[in-house]
Amino acid sequence: ITHGGGVLIAIKNTIPHQHITMIPTTNVENISIIIYINNRAVRFTSAYCPRNNSSFIDDLNKITTTTSEFFVFGDLNAHHVSWNCYDNNTAGRKLYNHQLNSNYYIYSPNTFTRFGQRTTSTQPSVVDLLLTNSSLNISNLQPHPGLLKSDHVPVTCQIYGTVIE
Repeated sequence: ITHGGGVLIAIKNTIPHQHITMIPTTNVENISIIIYINNRAVRFTSAYCPRNNSSFIDDLNKITTTTSEFFVFGDLNAHHVSWNCYDNNTAGRKLYNHQLNSNYYIYSPNTFTRFGQRTTSTQPSVVDLLLTNSSLNISNLQPHPGLLKSDHVPVTCQIYGTVIE
């Protein structure tokens, strides 16, 4: 997929993990790894979805359908008032409805993660989200403003469990 954005998973080299094949999507860029936590295989996916993605739901089905637990972190360009955006866009409405009909939750930070530096008319928003079906405990998503010189704010969280080697 060559739509820009790019995806990355950075992991400490002492955490045992395995890279898995990219989930075959049409427009959503993604990369995934498996980490065994509490004797369970947990898939971690970093995803980027460009704006105006016509195959959003098909791709969303692929990245949220699995026999194991998953965490999908990423910029989905999905605006919805449920996760502190000023308004809803098509992707936001699709994601919100998809989640209502599926077995996962959407987590978002309490503050904006994207600021309108590209155009003066762009409102700040929350486009960087976490989708998960996991029962593992997680902390609140924590934005880190000023860490990078970007229109996006990095977001982190902690996932609690025992990593199995």
